[in-house]
Amino acid sequence: MKVLFVALVAIWSALTFVGVIWVLPERDADRGMIAAFWEMSDLPAVVAMERAYGTWHYTEYGQQPPRFAESSENAANDPQRLEQESRFRRWYNDSHDKPLSSVVRLVWATDDNPARRQQIQLFRRWYLQNYGEPIDVVTDPASRDTREGAQVTKPVIQSIGGAGADLLETYGPKQLEAMVRSGIALDVTDEAKQHGFEYQRCFDAGWSSFVYNSRQYGFPANVGYTVLFYNKAMFEAAGIDAPTGGWTIDEMRDVARRLTVDSPDIPGGRRWGIFGMHPWPMALSNGGKFFTDDGTRCIYNSPQTVAAFQAYLDLMYVDHVMPSPADTASMAAAGGFTGGGSGGLYFASRLCAMTIGGRWEYATYAQTNFQRVIEPALRRAAANADDDTGATIDRIIAALNRDILTPMSDADLALIRTSLTADDRARLLRIGVAHVPTVDGRIKYTDVGARVAMVNRKSKHRQEALRFLQFLASKEYNDRINGAFDSICGVIEYCTDAGGISGPPQPLPGLEDFDSPVFVQAMDGAESQQLSPFIGPERLGFLAGRVMDQLMNGRIGAAEAARLIEDQVNNQIQANVNRDPELKAKWDDLTAGAKR
Repeated sequence: MKVLFVALVAIWSALTFVGVIWVLPERDADRGMIAAFWEMSDLPAVVAMERAYGTWHYTEYGQQPPRFAESSENAANDPQRLEQESRFRRWYNDSHDKPLSSVVRLVWATDDNPARRQQIQLFRRWYLQNYGEPIDVVTDPASRDTREGAQVTKPVIQSIGGAGADLLETYGPKQLEAMVRSGIALDVTDEAKQHGFEYQRCFDAGWSSFVYNSRQYGFPANVGYTVLFYNKAMFEAAGIDAPTGGWTIDEMRDVARRLTVDSPDIPGGRRWGIFGMHPWPMALSNGGKFFTDDGTRCIYNSPQTVAAFQAYLDLMYVDHVMPSPADTASMAAAGGFTGGGSGGLYFASRLCAMTIGGRWEYATYAQTNFQRVIEPALRRAAANADDDTGATIDRIIAALNRDILTPMSDADLALIRTSLTADDRARLLRIGVAHVPTVDGRIKYTDVGARVAMVNRKSKHRQEALRFLQFLASKEYNDRINGAFDSICGVIEYCTDAGGISGPPQPLPGLEDFDSPVFVQAMDGAESQQLSPFIGPERLGFLAGRVMDQLMNGRIGAAEAARLIEDQVNNQIQANVNRDPELKAKWDDLTAGAKR
């Protein structure tokens, strides 16, 4: 087995080395760094560069380095710009000991989300301005392993072989634990205190994703959780006031009853009042606890858990305001949705009046409104506008088709709004944001996590990677996260605007509430995941999820589900303790203390 493992590590490391050295960097990989020089300020380029590097001596190119032409829609492939980039590259290489292509290039094991490219370019500029030298980052999605609780993950194997990414990405406590116990995650506690990215600056509900045994091992790239979205038009038509503050399941049920409509014209025959409530967070937000404070025993079978489970069942099988799994399958078949559909899909299609979702869903809803309503309205307006206004509208349409998150100026947004007729505004999907209801009405969130970047302890560019974590704590980065609707940023001080989450781009018409203060209040009311050292979250999720599946399908009742979960988790804890001497010693110490 050892020989097989070593061989696997060697092969994996070799393939990763080839990918990082030859496949990941493109032929003109330094173009982003060149652009960073010219984007870092509005000053003339020579002044910006002199500020970064001091006095320069220009020879072949006269008194200043070559400048880029004004950017255009096709600037990336513009022949003049390509030539200027080439001249800049030659000028830079003639003026430095090392060519631009040889500067430090960090590898970030993250997803290939288009937002990452924007964030990387922001880092290049930030680094140039703060450290006076260029740097580059490339993403490596293939080395990202987000399987919850994986003990020997792909990045761990790669790092053992010396070919791991400089920056690793994890989500949740168990992935953090796997990285720490493998010896791959760098302890950054001291550097964080020295350079201002200590964990205390972040929402404490996310600490468990990057703090382990009181030591810090990374910094959040964003924090994630879910809120309740509601269709404003449906609420208004039914004469229902918008929910404010915390509200109870009973109050939400009354609203859902008024919004549930049966009609043969609706796919599946019914528009549901609510979609996406789940028994797991319902029980925890009602005061249910998985474990005793020392984690030695599961205590999930409680009146609080049973009451929440029963409230969940009633929504589906008594009040019929939320679809059961069987109803969802029927809706998917009737509506032509694949994969059973999703709350966001049904909500956008107006098949439910309320759903549970996250701020990151803005792009999907914005695309829906743009394609269905905003773009046709803009094209109508352009047909009747003067040449200048028509050209502006064409620019707006092209920009939003290229990237729905393109920042719009106040003037552009005003033009979009004035292009909408009363009929257009009626057809917009107008979304309100409210807190997820709980059994007792308290604002209490438990479904919270953080996407975390950590430094590979074996990275050859440890200092630069640590500076990337410093960048994640900067105002520039956090404003970008908030402005791109990439959930919300992890640093509290950048999410405390009294009017909500501010910063460009402003939401498109219909989606103004995606900057609602509810998103920040949700984090203030959030709690860290309940953990036990004697059972991993992934095993807990498997055992509890298997029982909850029976509950959700109406095969068992609330009390039986709570009892089964507690019994199965306690049996698993005991089995883990019996076969692991280290856990047994810890268990004996804690239980002996409890007996005393």
